[in-house]
Amino acid sequence: MGTMQGKVAIVTGASAGIGRAFAFAREGVGVAVADIDVERGTKTVAEIAEMGVDALFVPTDGSDASSVAELVRGTVHRFGRLDYALKQRRDRGTAGPYCQVHDRKLGSHDRSQPHRHEVSKKLTRREPRMDGDALVVVGAGGMGRAIARRQGAGKTVLLCDFDETILEAAAAALKGEGHRVTAQHVDVSSPQSVAALAKTAAALGSVTQVVHTAGLSPVQASAAAILSVDLAGAALVLEEFGQVVAAGGAGVVISSMAGHMAAPLAPEQEAALATTPASELLHLPFASPEAVTDPGLAYGLAKRANQLRVQAASVTWGERGARVNSISPGVISTPMGQQELESASGQMMRAMIDASAAGRLGTPDDIAAAAAFLLGPESSFITGTDLLADGGVVAALRSGRLTLTA
Repeated sequence: MGTMQGKVAIVTGASAGIGRAFAFAREGVGVAVADIDVERGTKTVAEIAEMGVDALFVPTDGSDASSVAELVRGTVHRFGRLDYALKQRRDRGTAGPYCQVHDRKLGSHDRSQPHRHEVSKKLTRREPRMDGDALVVVGAGGMGRAIARRQGAGKTVLLCDFDETILEAAAAALKGEGHRVTAQHVDVSSPQSVAALAKTAAALGSVTQVVHTAGLSPVQASAAAILSVDLAGAALVLEEFGQVVAAGGAGVVISSMAGHMAAPLAPEQEAALATTPASELLHLPFASPEAVTDPGLAYGLAKRANQLRVQAASVTWGERGARVNSISPGVISTPMGQQELESASGQMMRAMIDASAAGRLGTPDDIAAAAAFLLGPESSFITGTDLLADGGVVAALRSGRLTLTA
């Protein structure tokens, strides 16, 4: 094959094409494996990854043009380029959307192979421009705005919030900085509203990044409202966007260090929080508004549920070739954080900051940096996990350096 280090290839049919996939990998070529069989495809990618080569699996139906387009889109998004496409055909029947590409370098024009020339043009035409990517940010407050600013360049930013005043101000600020922004009101506690948001996102482009920051704190709302927004709302977003996120895409849900500090749950309760359909979560006996009436307890339960839901959702997102993780911030200097510091629990929160290794408030930019890592290619092996970004508060609590009193 010659020197192909740094090139990128699509190999379809993980069973028939596995030898060619490994041959590419040995040359240092990034490989996107496409197969309709998820188990077989993920196994192939895992074996290639063991060789130290970046590999991506994209579930693909080779007979479906839209599935093939998603394959190309996901590959280009992940690797930034596409040089080769190989289809391992099992028969000599009529060509599908791949048009039976064999060992063809994209962009080559070999008129003695008209069907290959046709495919080269088709794949080149389907390559998306990077400004075809959509970044969805649910929650236009301090963290949401910081993440949109950091991640939004070259993308269409779909910015959403329940509070239309906050939404309009954030959208105007981002537009003034040169970002391309679409603003949409959303009520994350409403299945219809979240479904409409996902539909809008899919219409804007390839949904490559989804960030959910929306939430209510104990000083802002009742226990019932917190359960509806922080618990059920986050679950709805994970479900709906798990159906539209692009291959190679990634999501982040903002949880809280409170999820690490909440009272332990029984294993069966954790399993129920992780897997119960979003529309039924508030009917769980231990998570209903009737059972949980204290806002602080509701918040801790909801944030623990966020971590559990993300872990479970990573499996279904992974079937689309996407990843999802959560971030659990500590005390962050946002309007919500400032409200908490000025509330009755402010003294306790200041004690947390003083006992932490960082010894300071977090900033929205701290969380934006963590989100950038989890959304970017450097974390391609990370999914279904929680990143605790609290400056060391939970560590101080578990070490005995910090003791919380009711």
